[in-house]
Amino acid sequence: MGKAAFMRSGLAFIDIPNSVVEIGNEAFSCIPYSLSIKLPRWFESQLERIGININCDDIKFKSSVSNEYSCNKTSFNNITIDDVDLMSGVEFEEFLVRLFTSMGFGSFSTKTTGDQGIDVIADKNGVKYGIQAKCYSGTVGNSAVQEAFSGKVFYNLDKVIVVTNNTFTKSAVELATKTNVILWDRTILIDKLHYLNT
Repeated sequence: MGKAAFMRSGLAFIDIPNSVVEIGNEAFSCIPYSLSIKLPRWFESQLERIGININCDDIKFKSSVSNEYSCNKTSFNNITIDDVDLMSGVEFEEFLVRLFTSMGFGSFSTKTTGDQGIDVIADKNGVKYGIQAKCYSGTVGNSAVQEAFSGKVFYNLDKVIVVTNNTFTKSAVELATKTNVILWDRTILIDKLHYLNT
């Protein structure tokens, strides 16, 4: 099982057969849904190396008796807005996948290049949302709203949201109002983190 074999997949359960010799690094990273992994019992297995790393793979050890791992999507380990400020663009996108998943959405990242203005797609109760992620040190302007609006058409979405760890310019707020683009600024993001951390 190669490196990043199931990265960003919709995998929910996997039963690793006895014949698997190696599980590559980050094989189960960035998985948006709850994931349960059942490993073979050690005395029946040919498994020589497990590259699972709890710091990057979306699982945690559940039981040494049953050899099951399970994903821990709802715990944010008290992530603060200061932690978010230090994230790279890709890390912020992955964080938003986790955030929306924890709020009960099915969520996944779009491709990192050529994403047509949408970084994350989430759905809940039949409504499809597109999320534009902007982890900025400055204010977010019109272009983010324009990209999200274009992405709504491209991906045939019901609603679009621009999420930032900062604030929006007055012009961006006005454009978002006209185009029905939802804006989540720093204050809303702090509220979501507080809710999920309590």
